[in-house]
Amino acid sequence: MKKLFLISLAMTFAVIASAQGLKGLTVGGGVSIDPFAYSPSGDYEPKVTDGYHLEVAYPISFTKVSALGIGLRWTQTFNYREEGLAGAKVRTDYTRGYIGIPIKYVAHFGGFFFNVGPTLNFFVLGEQKVKVDGKSAKESFIDNDINRFDTALGLELGYDWTHIHLAAGYDCGLVKGIKSSAKSPVNYNRHEIRVTVGYRF
Repeated sequence: MKKLFLISLAMTFAVIASAQGLKGLTVGGGVSIDPFAYSPSGDYEPKVTDGYHLEVAYPISFTKVSALGIGLRWTQTFNYREEGLAGAKVRTDYTRGYIGIPIKYVAHFGGFFFNVGPTLNFFVLGEQKVKVDGKSAKESFIDNDINRFDTALGLELGYDWTHIHLAAGYDCGLVKGIKSSAKSPVNYNRHEIRVTVGYRF
C-alpha cells in the first residue's frame, strides 16, 4: 500500500510538472516606476516614485499562440521629500505597496509576445517616516484619503528565450488616487512603467 501511494504521488507530481511546463508558469520581478499624473497639472511632489515588483503569471491557452494570462503582482515604491522647518532639515520618506491582479490577453509570435488588458490594484501598505536633522522623529501610516482600490489598463511587450522571460510594460491608471470625499485641490492617477526579468517553467 505504501509503495502504491508513493507511485501515485510521484505520478501526480509528474503530471503537475508537465502541465506547468506546457502552460508556461512565469515567475519574475524587476524595476517599477510611477510617473504621477496630477490634476490639475502643476509643480507637485512627488514627480516620480521608483521601486520594485515581484510577480507570477499563468496563461490559460485558447490556441497555440494566444491565451488568457492571469497573474499576481506585488509592487512597492519609494520616494522622499526634504524641506527646511524652523532652522531644521526635515526629510520625509514614503513607502507604498500594492497587490495587483493582471488579467491579460496574451499573444505569442515565435519568441516574441505582447499582452494587453486591465490590472486590479489594491493599496495595502502606506507608510511615512519623518527625520529631523537625521534623527527619526515620527512614523505613521499615510492618511485614509488615498483610494484603496484602483484599476489600470496596460500593454506589455517582451521576448521568451527558452526559459528566460524579458518584458517591458506600461499601465495607465484609470481611477483617481484620492477619494472623492477628500478635501484636496490636487488629484492624481497612478501609472506604472515596468521592466521584468523572469523564469518560465
